[in-house]
Amino acid sequence: MQILRQQHQKTREHLKTLFMDVLRSYGIDSMIRWNGFEFEGKTTGTRIRGEISHDEILVEISGWFERLAAQKLREGWNELVMKGLV
Repeated sequence: MQILRQQHQKTREHLKTLFMDVLRSYGIDSMIRWNGFEFEGKTTGTRIRGEISHDEILVEISGWFERLAAQKLREGWNELVMKGLV
């Protein structure tokens, strides 16, 4: 299991929008189901779930492609950081 934990300074609503854009850029947004600020999804033997709190985003990834999915999400997060969005 891969766990990603990142601190943020934005509102939960703003971070949810940014995170959805990252998921969309990697083509995995359609597998994610949201329940407020908690999310969960599953595809081809890989599961992702997590939540956005007031100061942190937590993502758990497990399954066949967990390393690849975690790498892509880290890259997306780093892009947001480099652009000064989080």
